[in-house]
Amino acid sequence: MIIGNIFLLNLFVGVVINNFNIEKQKLYRNYLLTPLQIEYCDTMAKCYKMKPKAEYVKQGNYLKDYMYYITISPIFENTISICIVLNTIFMAISWYDEPEQIAYIMERVNFVFTIVFTFEAIIKITVQGKTYFKDGWNVFDFIIVVASCVDFTFGLYVGHENQSSTISVFRAFRVARLLRMIKRFQQLRKIFNTFVKSLAQLRNVTSLLLLLLVLYSVLGVSFFHGVMLSGSFDAHSNF
Repeated sequence: MIIGNIFLLNLFVGVVINNFNIEKQKLYRNYLLTPLQIEYCDTMAKCYKMKPKAEYVKQGNYLKDYMYYITISPIFENTISICIVLNTIFMAISWYDEPEQIAYIMERVNFVFTIVFTFEAIIKITVQGKTYFKDGWNVFDFIIVVASCVDFTFGLYVGHENQSSTISVFRAFRVARLLRMIKRFQQLRKIFNTFVKSLAQLRNVTSLLLLLLVLYSVLGVSFFHGVMLSGSFDAHSNF
């Protein structure tokens, strides 16, 4: 099962992607170039796609300049990273039918973390202005902060135990804050960027694999739908 489901499947995907890249190079006539020329063209294309990062310019405002030096301080970044990890740990230690006192303490702790992340967003927006929303990671942080504020606002007026499933989604969305660690670790960010850039090539392969899975599912139901319910086959586990 391990060899068939993992190794051979990955081998099949790798071969398909390799052939796909070869055919794409032929389509764009890149096969006429040497490997060094292809590397040069890729480098030039990346240079044209680069988006220079805006640098902060001192404005003579002591408070704003001081807030800028806070945002670029390693102590500030490490503190926020520690808060993200601790917030995730506190959210993970909840359990079913936990004492009300524990649930109350957890809600207050999460509220404190939300205040910390809200102040972080306010400081960065104050310093960067409109530039803050041009960074995808900053937009992601801002959405999580807004979702957390919406969650606690409804919690104050409705009560967390009476919240609807829609508001529960906002609470679960706070877990995504852990993804911010990708931005803070360079090696992790490289792997994430590689994965994102590979999605375009994997789209066609995924569609082909999904078609095969649907095909085998239809065949399985067609051949085994008449198996009688007995033993481990019941109303909830059958073909």
